[in-house]
Amino acid sequence: MINPTEEAQLREILADDYVALVAVGDEADGFETVSREDGDNRRWSKYVTLVTKSPSGVFIQWGYDEGLTEYGENEIDESQKFVEVKPVTRTIIVTEWAKV
Repeated sequence: MINPTEEAQLREILADDYVALVAVGDEADGFETVSREDGDNRRWSKYVTLVTKSPSGVFIQWGYDEGLTEYGENEIDESQKFVEVKPVTRTIIVTEWAKV
């Protein structure tokens, strides 16, 4: 469960300067972004989903719209819901064919 104090801290960081946490490895006040997935390009923007690790070790998923042109603005929904997530490891088997 997301600690209410940490959720408030993360909301404050994002309200002040959300670009502080938009790249993997970015850190701010004990929060660290550990995953970034860029969505499909739309006409003017794309949705970016991020996972940020809180100081207590909880993984929090959030996102924002990233502008795709020099005039496109990045937008974050300040009322968005944060979702607690956990890492899941999957094994994928790939079969390749070699000449005999």
